[in-house]
Amino acid sequence: MLSSNIYMVLASYLLMNTYKFFFFVFVTFLLSCQSSTDKDVSTPNIVILFCDDLGYGDLSVTGHPTIRTPHLDQMANEGLRMTQFYSASPACTASRYGLLTGKYPVRSGFSWVLFPQSARGIHPKEKTIAETLQANGYKTACFGKWHLGSTKKAYFPTQNGFDEFIGLPYSNDMIPPIHPDIALLHNEDTIALNPDQSELTELYTENALRFIRQQKDHPFFLYLPYAMPHLPLHPGKSFEGQSIRGKYGDVVEEIDWSTGQINQLLDSLGIAENTIVLFTSDNGPWIIKNEEGGSSGLFRDGKGSTWEGGMRVPAIVKWPSQIPAASISTQVASTIDLYNTITELIGQSEEEQNDGMSLLPHWLQPDKQKDRTFFYYGPSNKLHAIRKGRWKLHLKTSSQTGKQYYDYLPLLFDIEADPSEQYELSKLYPDTVQLLQRLWEEHLTKVKETPNFYEKEMQALFQKHLAYQVIAETSPSYKKYGKASVLTDGYPGESDQFNTFYAVQGEDLSISIDLQKPEAIDSVQVSFLRRHSSWVFLPETVEVLISQHGKDYTSLGTISTPIASDFEKDVIQTFSFEQTDTKAQFIKIRAQQKGVCPDWHPGAAQPSWLMADEVYVF
Repeated sequence: MLSSNIYMVLASYLLMNTYKFFFFVFVTFLLSCQSSTDKDVSTPNIVILFCDDLGYGDLSVTGHPTIRTPHLDQMANEGLRMTQFYSASPACTASRYGLLTGKYPVRSGFSWVLFPQSARGIHPKEKTIAETLQANGYKTACFGKWHLGSTKKAYFPTQNGFDEFIGLPYSNDMIPPIHPDIALLHNEDTIALNPDQSELTELYTENALRFIRQQKDHPFFLYLPYAMPHLPLHPGKSFEGQSIRGKYGDVVEEIDWSTGQINQLLDSLGIAENTIVLFTSDNGPWIIKNEEGGSSGLFRDGKGSTWEGGMRVPAIVKWPSQIPAASISTQVASTIDLYNTITELIGQSEEEQNDGMSLLPHWLQPDKQKDRTFFYYGPSNKLHAIRKGRWKLHLKTSSQTGKQYYDYLPLLFDIEADPSEQYELSKLYPDTVQLLQRLWEEHLTKVKETPNFYEKEMQALFQKHLAYQVIAETSPSYKKYGKASVLTDGYPGESDQFNTFYAVQGEDLSISIDLQKPEAIDSVQVSFLRRHSSWVFLPETVEVLISQHGKDYTSLGTISTPIASDFEKDVIQTFSFEQTDTKAQFIKIRAQQKGVCPDWHPGAAQPSWLMADEVYVF
């Protein structure tokens, strides 16, 4: 058993919350008293073990010469290894969204990597695997890294289908001094700040084992997204210094131990035959971290790229009563397929269409093949590449290494014969290039025609909005953030995607609006971004003025904001000015800022940024 400081903190937390503690004990007692005959054996338990930044070549079963993974090797021998399996994205947040929703990350409505202060997260209307299983009688738990939003409770695991959560809200490198204290959470409560990360893998494993014991007579879904081997690397005390691969090998071998513990418990409880265990990774290895990063094996590049090494990941699935032992599938598959696979398993039809397909036929018959088109979404959730059958076409490329492997586009590869993407064939197969380009355009058109939940909200709001022309009287400080049209396009921005804002540095902002004709005005709203880590501050004052003829302006008022005295969380703040029974054609918005970063800020006395978002007139 774990005798760590973190577990002691967790126990103390439960004891200090008396009601929660006795309720926890009572439920555990009831569950332990259930007869094994109460369980519907036709409903499989589901366990997803999800590594962070584990490369395709980091397991002994996939060819690593020095990292020892005997439990994963055994799992592959007893189950199925999928050798053409892709993550939904080459980055943390986007890949988790794809796994839990069955959708490409472009449909999320937020950026591909969320930060502690990011304003958005998984939309409350998204339906996750956990919610679907929960609605069908499953007990659900998540132990590990969440990373789908943390600034609103609506983004938390317990609001998205999980009965219980213990873990970190985002990546283990988002820590002081660059970021705020990181919280170890139990459900929605903080039980520790800046926990000892060397105890995390064991903590998550022990809670996973507890959950399995409690639910052994009931269908359950266990999602275990490990913090490792994402940097910083923190192997447990029993594993530190044990791998000749170094610290990276230590944390991978601890994850292998964790996998072994879970499979052994399932065997000992007699429920392994009716339990699906899937092991995979959220993206490829962080190769720019040198020996602290992993290996993508024979594949090019790693995390952050849509080359094979960035998104092709190890995948092992075990279901002893159904999947043939020691089998291999070369079916092109992805984490976005898990949602549809699970809904088919439980006989649940989905009204809402997503992007995945069911893998169940390919698990039960590993030789079975289905032609499918797969889209590689890369940085900023932009489409970079497409694969159909054996052919992969790159129309965009990127690499955290800064390498430009080819000086032209598009790039065509026979990915079956050339998985390392070494031999470019676009000139030899122009018809194939054209076919893939057509499928690319058709897909993007389809995506555009099916707005995500955030876009639907924006569109509903924008329908009430008075159309107008806007002129930013203050010139932009940077061309990338200088399109006045972003102020009226109906698409509010995100705190970490600055191209959705109109930005000025070190000066005030003035905006003029022409409604083309006098209109009855009830409200004028304008939003500004606060992101102190990027030197972006809210305006000190915002004033709105209106006029019928563009000459004599009447002020609707001035709103002031408190002067920040320390770092605050990211926010997009809306300033609303209400007015009734007033007609106007011309509107002016004036925002004043101090112009320099305050003394407490690392950029003290340097020019500060003012970033305006949407302007609405109702």
